[in-house]
Amino acid sequence: MLKPFEQEVRLSKPLFGRKMAFQVSNQSKENKCLVDDLELDIDFKSKLISLMNKTHMTNAEIYKAAGITRQVFSKIISFKDYLPKKETILCLIIGMKLCLDDAIDLLDTAGYSLSDSLKVDKIVKNHILENNYDLDDINYELDRIGAPIIGWKPRD
Repeated sequence: MLKPFEQEVRLSKPLFGRKMAFQVSNQSKENKCLVDDLELDIDFKSKLISLMNKTHMTNAEIYKAAGITRQVFSKIISFKDYLPKKETILCLIIGMKLCLDDAIDLLDTAGYSLSDSLKVDKIVKNHILENNYDLDDINYELDRIGAPIIGWKPRD
């Protein structure tokens, strides 16, 4: 008797010097792969667009406030499976002035989190809790402790 997920393999007329064709049949149609049954939560792009709509900010206002380039912002919005770096998402959070819960949700959809053991995360989290969304203030503190700054200032 075959165990679940085992398959019966039959060779169909092997020909020497040529590739053999395999016929694979499942013993039970009820044995589905577990991955097929998994429902994924909302993807990063959909979550970001949903939060952008809640802020009532234009795309240009968001990427300028976030300190990211128009090209990077366009790539994030245009490609469904594109996942930006954590630092870029932190910039978007600052640019959109998200509350801590929305910030955590957005990071989570991309597979990131805000950690209390990372200086950058702690500084960003504290600024969010204080409703201080000034990228210059955040970068000043990051620079003061020797951490890399996030975002950049586009020309007006």
